[in-house]
Amino acid sequence: MNFILYIAVIIIYLTNIHCKNVYNIKKLSGKNNYKYNKISNNVKRLSNMNPPYYKRKDYLNIRMNKKTIQNFHTTNQNIHYKKFKNFVNKSKNKNKLYYLYIPNNDTNSIKGKKNKQNNKVLEIYFQQKKLLAQYFNNLKSSFIYKLKNTKIITKLFLSSSLLILTLNVIGLKPEDIALHSKRVLRAFEFYRIYTSALFYGDISLYVLTNIYMLYVQSNQLENILGSSEMLSYYISQISILSIICSYIKKPFYSTALLKSLLFVNCMLNPYQKANLIFGININNMYLPYLSILIDIIHAQNLKASISGLLGVQVDPYIIFSYLLI
Repeated sequence: MNFILYIAVIIIYLTNIHCKNVYNIKKLSGKNNYKYNKISNNVKRLSNMNPPYYKRKDYLNIRMNKKTIQNFHTTNQNIHYKKFKNFVNKSKNKNKLYYLYIPNNDTNSIKGKKNKQNNKVLEIYFQQKKLLAQYFNNLKSSFIYKLKNTKIITKLFLSSSLLILTLNVIGLKPEDIALHSKRVLRAFEFYRIYTSALFYGDISLYVLTNIYMLYVQSNQLENILGSSEMLSYYISQISILSIICSYIKKPFYSTALLKSLLFVNCMLNPYQKANLIFGININNMYLPYLSILIDIIHAQNLKASISGLLGVQVDPYIIFSYLLI
């Protein structure tokens, strides 16, 4: 086996096969190509451009003769470059080609720039993360503060409305909680009187807005009347509206109850200005009717005004009763 290898080496030497020297390098500039014979140590230049530059990892691979190296100007004062230049000066052969490895400062600067860019990206990321954490902390503290300052009757009705909405999302059917006079009287399903006053429909932005308005109007009125009077107000309103809606066969009257809350709050301060979108200001006495008009436009049906008109028409008697007290 060794004899065969020896014969192969001898044949290669005799045929003078030229092999290209491969260093796994990337050409940076210049158009010089060289062919190198590893056995005879001969280098043949394939173009007239001088010198060629190559990049091998973090070093520049420069291949040139002694005269070119002596005239080569560089700002690099690396100790390896100095030793190599001294070695070339002592050499007698001026036409011999040498390999010079110089640290590639450009590569280091590029890496430095990339590191700086990555650091900036990380810095921006952590800043945004910190701001987001602060925002959620502020939101959490604001929610806890509002929850603590919410009156108990408002908490009861608001939590009930959210619970009914959640059950509806899970799979509760509206007909199971709708107002039905025969089932209330014959099957004693009295919960329908309460649930039909707090169900606003399938989850949507409009429904969530109504629930938020329930919280705002109810809490504002409870701060004025007190918890006991607020409970009496709810009982009287639900009783009157349930009787009327049973007669006209309307299964839900949550919108009527909400409009009644809005009407009472507005009539307590009728001439106070209410700020709307686009800088529009109107008196509080007109706000409930504007809300009814918005419901008609949203539903594109005049029947959508029935709930709002019920809430507005029932309230004057309750207002006068509380004012007399």
